[in-house]
Formats: sequence, C-alpha cells, structure tokens
Amino acid sequence: ITFADFVVPETLQAWNILQTDYELTGISLDHFDAVLSIAGIHHLTDQEQFRFITAIRRVLRRGGRLLMVEVKSGSSTSRFLDTFVGRYTPTGHAGNYLRNDFVRVLARAGYRRIKRETVTHEWVFDSEGHLYTWMTRFFGIRVSKPILIRRVGEILGMKRDTDTLRINWKLDFVTAQA
Repeated sequence: ITFADFVVPETLQAWNILQTDYELTGISLDHFDAVLSIAGIHHLTDQEQFRFITAIRRVLRRGGRLLMVEVKSGSSTSRFLDTFVGRYTPTGHAGNYLRNDFVRVLARAGYRRIKRETVTHEWVFDSEGHLYTWMTRFFGIRVSKPILIRRVGEILGMKRDTDTLRINWKLDFVTAQA
C-alpha cells in the first residue's frame, strides 16, 4: 500500500502494490494478516494519523499485527529531519512525529498487546563521499559536503572507524495486535 505517487519498479511488480489514501479506501475488512508502516505517518496530522491506524485496524484480520517503525518526537532523528533536511530540501520538512502518548492512541483505536521501543540503528558508510552521495540523493538535499558531514555529526552522532563511518539513526519500533 502506498499513499504517494509511487511508480512501481519492475522488480516489485509481483508485490501487488496498491495506491490508496490514509483511510485505506478500497481495501476490504479483515484483508491482511499484518501491515508494516515505515516512517510514513509523520507526514499526517494527528487526526489523519488516528484515522489511518483505525483504518489499519479495520483491514487487519482478527489477531493481525501492526508493525510500525517511526521517528519519535524530540529525538535526534526528528531534529535532523526538520532542522537540517528541512533547511536544505526544496520542499522543506516538518514532521508530526510519535509522541509519548502514542501507545494510548493505539489502545483507543482498539489495539491490544502494544509494545514500543526506541532503537538506535547504525547507518554504515565506507567514506565521507559515500555518506554525502547517499544522503543528498535519499533526502534530496542541496548542501556542501563539509556542512553535511559536520551537521550529521553534531545532530545524529558519528563514529569513525578505520574504514567506516557509523551514523546513529533513532527510530521507534511499535507492534500491536488487532
């Protein structure tokens, strides 16, 4: 499922990707065993987020799982996205990230067995050039290499090994059962 104008690459044609809205219009009740949401709902308002997780609950089979990976409000990742990426991306970036009460929001939507954990995932790059190329392409940012390297280190944290750079990327992992 995608909300975005997503051109399905040939390698994913067999995945049967469906374009819909945050209310999952066109998807029947009890359709999925699991729904995975990766860093997408921070682009929705509070009301849209609630309608989305309620819609997921509707399309999950009884006992089905919501698996979500998302940015937490106030985290280094949210600061990087909104202050740095937002400044150097032509479209800007302002996220509505998961707040501390998100578990209660899921419970209000009818989920049970809810778990939430903040995990620091390391992004590993073999050089500053690799980091710069990947980040400018992935985020669509336009900034000099020295500024990007300095700000990534200041905001996210960077460890330098003999042959790698490791960047801290904090995300919240949420699981819930319908």
